[in-house]
Amino acid sequence: MKQISFGLLLFFILAVSTGCGNNPYAKGEEIYVSRCASCHMTDGSGLAGNIPSLKESEVAANNANLVCVILKGIKAEPLEMPAQELEAIPLTNLVNYINHQFKEKTSEVRLDSIKTWIKNCD
Repeated sequence: MKQISFGLLLFFILAVSTGCGNNPYAKGEEIYVSRCASCHMTDGSGLAGNIPSLKESEVAANNANLVCVILKGIKAEPLEMPAQELEAIPLTNLVNYINHQFKEKTSEVRLDSIKTWIKNCD
């Protein structure tokens, strides 16, 4: 009886830990927090006059432009945005997180679109 109870308890714990709180944007959020949030802020608001808001940026409004800016960076005054070295899958995660967090009514960006946009950045 104790083995059955332990087995049920283990099953319940696994089911709860993997099923609850499933965030499809978690990987993109990790990248954003580690590489972008220090300048663009956790809420995407940026720093007035120095770093643009991701919510209102014309660059971020177009996904193809956003991909190129992330990969190539921007040389601007007073602050420069450094290029980010990201492979296609992490870049897809990041763009989807930015779109979900800071834009209204956007659809998911697919990996094949990201790959096409990467080629067009060169």
